[in-house]
Amino acid sequence: MPQDKLLLIDDDLMIVKLYEKYFAKHFTVVTANSAEEATSLINKGYIPDVVLSDNLMPGETGSDFLHKLSQTHPDTIRILMTAETDTQKLIHLVQHAKAFMFLTKPIRELDLIQAINIAFKHFKCQSKNKEILSKNVNPHKSETNLHHEQHNEGPLNESSNMMFKTFIKFSTFRGNYYYSHFEKILKMSKHFVDDLKLNNSVLQNVFSIEIMYSMMMQSFPFRLAYKDPYELDEQDRNSYIKRFNDFLQISFKNSLLKENDPFAQIWEHFDGTGLPNQIKGMDIRIEAQIFQLCNLYFHKIYELPNSDLINRFQVTQYPYKYEASFDKMKNAQKYLFDKQKWFNPEVFNIFRYAIKENRNELFLPIRENKSVENLMYFPEFEMIMKELNQFKESQESAAEIVTENDGTFALKSLPPNHLAVGMVINQNLYTKSGVPVAKSGTKITTTLLENILTMNEKKQLKDVETIDVKIPV
Repeated sequence: MPQDKLLLIDDDLMIVKLYEKYFAKHFTVVTANSAEEATSLINKGYIPDVVLSDNLMPGETGSDFLHKLSQTHPDTIRILMTAETDTQKLIHLVQHAKAFMFLTKPIRELDLIQAINIAFKHFKCQSKNKEILSKNVNPHKSETNLHHEQHNEGPLNESSNMMFKTFIKFSTFRGNYYYSHFEKILKMSKHFVDDLKLNNSVLQNVFSIEIMYSMMMQSFPFRLAYKDPYELDEQDRNSYIKRFNDFLQISFKNSLLKENDPFAQIWEHFDGTGLPNQIKGMDIRIEAQIFQLCNLYFHKIYELPNSDLINRFQVTQYPYKYEASFDKMKNAQKYLFDKQKWFNPEVFNIFRYAIKENRNELFLPIRENKSVENLMYFPEFEMIMKELNQFKESQESAAEIVTENDGTFALKSLPPNHLAVGMVINQNLYTKSGVPVAKSGTKITTTLLENILTMNEKKQLKDVETIDVKIPV
């Protein structure tokens, strides 16, 4: 029996049954039809790994329930479903629920499956990261020592350096790449800070940007996370920027970011063509420029090949080949040279010299061949999608039932040779020459059925592969 525990909460009984059907073979599923019922389960000792809850339900809302759950069971991964479209209200709901992820209705089956899969992966990753933290963080460090570390003048102060060494071990901070996004971006950024002889606080700010960026990417849907927004189609680019702005608003509201924080400028361009505010020139913080250049360069070289569903969920390992990455590096360099107006000239010149004759190891692909574990691997994905398609086909083939003055009928579209006496024609039927054969509402008699079958055999019926009928039930 599956060990992963999933709690589904929705007052719509059909939705609960449908979602339970999706996941029951692959997770231990428990359902509730209200927040109160879910609270009763929790109070009796049930502790789910992941909770998927609707928001608007009779009685307590899903957002309120998840908020309380975050206080009593902070490790449980919370997903909120809502039909809310107003950005400010949505931000409030997600913030109040302390939700790891939210899904807006109507929800596509693929998005639902992917969200649940990511949530369980995150739960396991979170547990693993706690183990790493317990081994790396010394809880007995005195306040005096911590104060000293915060004022250390090294490239990264001792406290940040300890965090850096810890974070690079977290699977979460690898991003959608062969190597740790966190580690590589910080190391490349230090090269710019050193060459430009910038204050050490600049590298500290890049460190903060990277943490916020990694956090934000955890809240983005897969098609947008760790992507270059300028290479997305218009619809996805607009969605990316909207989510970016929403994340900024939540971060400002919770004092995670201050006004004019460089993180808010990571997609602005020196020539004023950037997003979301078209800031230009020296108004853009240099930390944001350094991060954007390093981020784009790293992305072009090390992104995992998992844009299609099969590679995303059904491949267990991704092979990394140095030779292939070297070709990607050349494409990345060409891309950035084509876009050099995006960047502060001093920053771009450092990059230009760093890649000159490809002598700087920091900007060369890592020289090895290896395989990387697919953290999104979901062995049950193919089975779930197959079952889902079978279920949808059965639903589509099922007849719609209607009740009228003269009785109850099943509505169907049938080939002419599947018609039977007693059915009622539910459309106007003509020959190819326009002669009426039967009007909508005509009950099929033996004579009419013989006429329809004869004309169909002679291909005399107009545009008829199937005929709409009502079948008495």
